[in-house]
Amino acid sequence: MTHRLQGLRQLAQDKPCCARTRWCNGDNRTTVWCHLNDQFAGRGKDHKAHDLLGFFGCSSCHDVIDGRAHILETTREERRAMGYEAVCRTQAYLLDNELLIVKVAA
Repeated sequence: MTHRLQGLRQLAQDKPCCARTRWCNGDNRTTVWCHLNDQFAGRGKDHKAHDLLGFFGCSSCHDVIDGRAHILETTREERRAMGYEAVCRTQAYLLDNELLIVKVAA
């Protein structure tokens, strides 16, 4: 089951890019909620990964990590690692800025 979190996706607007690849355009106006491209993250045929396993990415970083930019210097494994790092940075950003609050059930 894929989880959709509309508020989280909308929150990406005008946020800093958390992917920060060397191709980053640094333009917060192009930031969107990006999804990982792995099956384990919930991606499957004809549907995206879970929203919680996404990240803030500018249009350039999004294109590189998704493989649309066809950057010859990167392998699929390197792009995958870039995506995972971006998820970690985004989760830290959300927590640090109190945009995501974790409630632990007793």
